[in-house]
Amino acid sequence: MEKNNLTKKELSKALLDVRKAYRLLFEHQSRIIQLIEYIKDAYGMKGDGGNKFFSDPLWSKKNDYPQLWTKSGMWAWDFFYSYLFEFYFGYDECKTDRNKEFSMSVVEVCDTGYWDSTNIEKVHDRINTFAPEEDSSSCLIFVFECIDKSKKQYHWESKEKLGEELYRFLSSGEKQYIYDTRGNNSFILVRFDMADFINHQAVNKILSEFHNLVEQKTGVQLLVRDLD
Repeated sequence: MEKNNLTKKELSKALLDVRKAYRLLFEHQSRIIQLIEYIKDAYGMKGDGGNKFFSDPLWSKKNDYPQLWTKSGMWAWDFFYSYLFEFYFGYDECKTDRNKEFSMSVVEVCDTGYWDSTNIEKVHDRINTFAPEEDSSSCLIFVFECIDKSKKQYHWESKEKLGEELYRFLSSGEKQYIYDTRGNNSFILVRFDMADFINHQAVNKILSEFHNLVEQKTGVQLLVRDLD
């Protein structure tokens, strides 16, 4: 346990801030969940599930009690799933070309401080090596891939591969990345600042923009209904 010089009064004040932070995070994550459901519905995607990145997930135990494994040496990040989390939307057949199928996810990135840091010695579990909060951002990354059904060759074929692409993309500072993969497939990453999803009209504008980009690049029409 790390040594500190806090007084009990200072620690009590810090714990008050922690309680406030948890309730603020509840409000934030509730909004993200509602937003994800809206995007899935607008694009007609049915998949559920996701992947935790940046640190290890908590694993279920086979016996009834306790429910989860904990172990020595765990990071605090292991308990914070939404720091970098993929919401997987599943895959579907392209309506305009039955020979193609596509898959999609939206990745929640609550803090880009690790990737924005210029510290060559930055590490995941030392937040003092991250970029300052004011110089970092929060974003959603839309992930899309369209493939030839007969070849079944996804560029984004595993959690590990997506993790590599996300780390590279976030470290680059780019807003958009389009990679023409083998077999004339397209792998697309687009980054949107979370603050851009400020209201209903702004969300619809972003969904339309991404729809247009995907359609222009792949012919896939994501939107399955008019946006009100």
